[in-house]
Amino acid sequence: GTGADRISKVWETYLTDEISLGALTLTPGIRYTSAEYEYKGVKGTVSDTLLGIGGSYELDSHLLFAGIHQGHALPGYSGASGMEEEKSLGIEIGSRGSLSFLNYEVAYFNTSIEDMIAIPSVGSGLGDDATNIGEASIDGIEIQVATDLNRGEGLRIPLSFAVTFTNAEFDTETQSDGETRYDGGMPGNSIPFIPDVQYNIRGGIVGESFSTFLNYHWQDEVFVGAENTSSIDDYGTLDWSAFYTISEGVDIFAKVTNVADEEYIMSDLPDGFRSGAPRLASFGMKFDF
Repeated sequence: GTGADRISKVWETYLTDEISLGALTLTPGIRYTSAEYEYKGVKGTVSDTLLGIGGSYELDSHLLFAGIHQGHALPGYSGASGMEEEKSLGIEIGSRGSLSFLNYEVAYFNTSIEDMIAIPSVGSGLGDDATNIGEASIDGIEIQVATDLNRGEGLRIPLSFAVTFTNAEFDTETQSDGETRYDGGMPGNSIPFIPDVQYNIRGGIVGESFSTFLNYHWQDEVFVGAENTSSIDDYGTLDWSAFYTISEGVDIFAKVTNVADEEYIMSDLPDGFRSGAPRLASFGMKFDF
């Protein structure tokens, strides 16, 4: 913070290990955190121990992986006024590898949150103080596939597709200090600004000294408040980029973002709707020495 009325002292230490058992690899870890706060003469402390373990198993051309980890978000100097730290438990399980001419990765994730913290800022739409707004849960699936349409030839044609399906909702009625966008949320309501679906498609042509790519990103509509009464429409943008190697360590590049000059709203923070960037072009040269 600013001034002598906001003081934070935090100590963190962690220990991890990697255990190899043939095709199975385990990575357990432990983290200890101790924080002391002083805010306008009021003192507070927060301390906890977090545990986690990840693992992977090699199976022919596939790698199976999973993990379960505790997490937290500290309340900052607001902890001196009795705010609870945010606690979470995250689980992930998935696989990556190759299937014939495709490289892939698929993963399921699930995170449960207790005493969810909303941090005050112009960008968050909150007032002067952080607040605990309740419990929430987020789960979903991520899928990525990639291939080369001209494998084994001099001119490569890489193509990739990634999509994320997310279900992010409040598990309890939301509460906040004052009138904010986190008021009025009910169990089952969507968490603001998290799209249910978003995907990305990227394709290109890659030669010995040049490459060019098109990238399209789309995201679903999102709610802008816990009440789920107002939302921002879905949108998609197309970007183009190209690179050419003049000599060793010298490259030129060109980029055009939002090629179609799509008009869209990306947020209503701070203080009203915020439009996405219009078409932008940039050109440059990169030196490695």
